Amino acid sequence: MKKRFQQSLLLLFALLLMPLGAWADREVNQLKFGKQIIEVFAGEAPHEGPATMEDLELADESYWNGSDGKGSFISGGYRFENGYELSDYGAYAYGFFYSNQTHTSHADWSDMYNSIAGHGAENSKTYAVFNVNEYTPKGVEVLAKEGEVVSGFYVTNSAYSYASIIKGDNYAKKFGMGDWFKLTVTGYDAAGESTGTVDFYLADLRDANYAYIVNDWRWVDLTSR
Repeated sequence: MKKRFQQSLLLLFALLLMPLGAWADREVNQLKFGKQIIEVFAGEAPHEGPATMEDLELADESYWNGSDGKGSFISGGYRFENGYELSDYGAYAYGFFYSNQTHTSHADWSDMYNSIAGHGAENSKTYAVFNVNEYTPKGVEVLAKEGEVVSGFYVTNSAYSYASIIKGDNYAKKFGMGDWFKLTVTGYDAAGESTGTVDFYLADLRDANYAYIVNDWRWVDLTSR
């Protein structure tokens, strides 16, 4: 029997290190939710409940980006994949991170873990940050043994993506009418088969009468597909 709950999966989606040139039609299409029974968790207490990120430890005004090589973190009944690599050009972190930084500016790369809202959803302290592109796909695994229906999650722009949209940067031009920034969420069942997709626009300037750039936390309903 499947369990359903209105869980508070607090995510922050960031536009980071994506070589977009002058493009303004931006698509984050690698976020994946999947059900998986993982043997490495055998013998541990079941991971259950919503991923609030408040069960993750951080010093004040700090973040975790995977530099310790763990490759993932768990909040509630979900495992969030992470990658961290060193190269001749420096360190590159991708996938999911978590942060409690409160400033909303983006002055340099040290600010890429900032939420444009300055906090998590529903005024929570800690939130997740998502940085991915087609070359570094990372997703979320549902750890519950009997399966959970992921009804939705909260999302907003990072300070980085918001600044890029309103001012432009080395990777993309300033947004104008007709431009958009879209998140596509794909779900998978226990067999690895896609159960459908849901689109959410983090910025949508295609219609002047309804143009917006998200700067607060919004609920993404995954049951709407």
